[in-house]
Amino acid sequence: MKILISFIILCIAFGCHEISNKFEDNFNLKDSLQLNNKVMDSVSFSYYHYYKNNGKFFIFIKNNKIIGVDINSDEIKFEISLISLDSMDNIGFLYHNSDSIFVSSIHNKTKNMFISLLDKDGKIIKNWNINNYSEKIYDAFFFIKVNYKHQMLLLNNKLYFQASFNFRRGTIPKSSIPIEMELNLTNDSITKIGELPSEYKEGKFYGNHQKDYSRIFNINHELIFSFPICNKLFVYNNVGKLIKTVECKSKYIDRIEPIEKNKYLDLSSIIDGYSYNAQYADIIYDSINNRYLRIVLHKLEKYAKDGKVNNWNNRKWSIIIMDKDLKIINEVLMPDNKFWKYLIPTDKGILMKSIENEININKFYIFK
Repeated sequence: MKILISFIILCIAFGCHEISNKFEDNFNLKDSLQLNNKVMDSVSFSYYHYYKNNGKFFIFIKNNKIIGVDINSDEIKFEISLISLDSMDNIGFLYHNSDSIFVSSIHNKTKNMFISLLDKDGKIIKNWNINNYSEKIYDAFFFIKVNYKHQMLLLNNKLYFQASFNFRRGTIPKSSIPIEMELNLTNDSITKIGELPSEYKEGKFYGNHQKDYSRIFNINHELIFSFPICNKLFVYNNVGKLIKTVECKSKYIDRIEPIEKNKYLDLSSIIDGYSYNAQYADIIYDSINNRYLRIVLHKLEKYAKDGKVNNWNNRKWSIIIMDKDLKIINEVLMPDNKFWKYLIPTDKGILMKSIENEININKFYIFK
C-alpha cells in the first residue's frame, strides 16, 4: 500500500502521461525556405536529390540535363548535359561530386542497362554494361531499377544501386532474387546483395509491390530494406549477409491486403490495390540523430459515402520513429494535406515540402 501511494505521489510530482502521437508534439519547426526558381516547377519533389558539398543543393533531371539548384540562394549552380546518353531511357539516380556523375540508364532500343560515369561536361568517362550480369529466373527478368528511393551510393570505392526482377503474371520464382547490386570500381565486379522476403518469392503480389522497396545505409555501413507489404525490416551487412530481421509494424495497419493472384487480374485492380491499400513507403535514416523514420500510408476506401472516388493522395499517413537499434520509439500521425509524403534529412532537421504552393513558388519547412 505504501509503495502504491509513493508511486501516485511521484506521478503527481513529475507528471505521468502517454507519449503523444501528434506530429506537432514530436517535431518542432526550426526553419523554412522558399524557392522561386521556375526550372523546379514541373519536377516532383520526390525526385529531388539533396546534396551537401560546399553548399546545399537540390539536384534533379530535367530536359535531358542534371540541374543543381542552391537552396540558400535559389540559383542554378550547375547544369550537366546528358546528350551523351541521348539514346537512353529511364535515366536514373546518381551520385554527384565536384568532378563526376554516376548515372544509371537503359538503352531505348537494345534495352542494354548501363552505369555510366560522366565528367562535369557530360562526356562519358566509363561505361559498365550491367546486362553482362543479368540472368533469367523462370519467367522473371532482371533489370536495374530507376527510383528516387534508391539514390546511388558510393561507399569504400563501391557503387550501390537498385536491382529488381520484372515478374510476369502467374509465375512463382523459386530462386533467390537479388534486390541490390554492388559495383566494385576497383575491379569492375558486380555482386548481388540480399533477397526478397518469402511473400514476394511466392509470387503473391503484382504491380509495384515487388520492386518498390526502399533501402538505406546506416552509420555502420549496414543496408536496411523496407518492403511495402511486409511489417518487418531486413538488415544486411555490406557484403550481402542477412544479419537480422526486425519487427516494425504500424499501429495503423490491421492487416496487409495482398493484390490476389488470379488470371483475371487487370491493370486497374493493380492500381487500385497499390493506391488504396495500407502499405509502407520510404525508410529514411537521420544520420545526425542516428534514428530511423518509416513512412506508413494508411488504407483509404476507394469510394466516399456519396459514391465519388476518393483521391488517393488524400489518404492519411504516419511516421514510425525508431532509435539507433531499430526499436520503435513512437508512431506519429501526420497532419492532413500539409506536406508531401516524402522526407529529406538535413543537418538542420527533417526537410518537408508544403503541398500548398503558389505558382512558381516552392515552400519548404525544416522540423526537428
